[in-house]
Amino acid sequence: MNSLLWELADGSRTFSDICERLDATFHETIAPVIHRTAAAIALMQSQNLMLVLESPLENRWYVGPGRTPEHQHLAPLDESLSIDAARRPDEAP
Repeated sequence: MNSLLWELADGSRTFSDICERLDATFHETIAPVIHRTAAAIALMQSQNLMLVLESPLENRWYVGPGRTPEHQHLAPLDESLSIDAARRPDEAP
């Protein structure tokens, strides 16, 4: 469920939109959807993985793969995992 939340929380959807999509996907498994979604977002915020905005992102900054935020320091990816972290051609630099 958190993986889908992560995908949906890309700055283009409201909290209500995200809850509706999660509820439509997981039905009673995620009930109560508002409480569980808020708790998951709070956990991601506490780990500095997510930011809640008061207005739509509207391409104010890059949110795709391949760039680490300035305040985070990540170890290099293990090449044996075969993870594609490159930006897509249609994504902003």
